[in-house]
Amino acid sequence: QSKILKSKRIGNDLIKLYAKIGWSNAEGGLLRWTPDDANEFIYDNEKAPAGHLPLTSTLRGTRLLLELMEHPAIADAAKAAP
Repeated sequence: QSKILKSKRIGNDLIKLYAKIGWSNAEGGLLRWTPDDANEFIYDNEKAPAGHLPLTSTLRGTRLLLELMEHPAIADAAKAAP
């Protein structure tokens, strides 16, 4: 997710990231997790778009997700990824 977020195409734009990794629907709204069969997320690594998993809630804002993307462990891993 960090590598995708920092790519030239996405340019640190969370809305573009959500679309790229399948966290938004066709209308641009965010997908929702529900405890029943109506859950919109994909939990199969073979079927999910690259970066779709793991899920990080942005229900209360995006600061946690952005801070995670800047954490040295994740930033270093993103730089090393092919």
